Amino acid sequence: MRISSAIAAAALCAIALPAGAQDQKPGPPFYQVRLAIHENSNPVASGVRNYTMIVASNRKGVFSVGDRVPVATASYEPGSANTRMNTQFTYIDVGTNIECLVFEAGTKLGLQGVINMTTLEKQEGKSGVGSPNPIIGQTKLNLDTAVDLGKPTIVAAIDDPLNSRKIQVEATVTKVQ
Repeated sequence: MRISSAIAAAALCAIALPAGAQDQKPGPPFYQVRLAIHENSNPVASGVRNYTMIVASNRKGVFSVGDRVPVATASYEPGSANTRMNTQFTYIDVGTNIECLVFEAGTKLGLQGVINMTTLEKQEGKSGVGSPNPIIGQTKLNLDTAVDLGKPTIVAAIDDPLNSRKIQVEATVTKVQ
């Protein structure tokens, strides 16, 4: 009787626990990546944009925000004389796209990523939206660096002499699991 009750208890435990639950290893650690992009063209005024995402170690995180801007690419007149001009449009994504990957690198963390910022530049006398040939400004940064856990680190800095724009990217990576 004792043996059968021990077998029944073991069977109940096996049913209650998922298969292989005893053998499961913890998943990869997760990190919070905070990017603060400081941008200014005037030394007095400074704009800061903050982007935060949670990524698993050795897995890429992707963040995109922005607008789709229509650009007229072709115009044609249909065969009938009483019809309007038809215009074809191509849409260009304008905004910020960030990809990043965090991995353990000895006592530090490795941070790899791409930051792609595009803006619709103003044309003389017109705003860029709806202009026949809008000008798209682009800043692209490829990162491959090491950071200390929890410590803000400047990972990129740009001084653009053409338009007196300064950009500085500060990364802070903290462990969440």
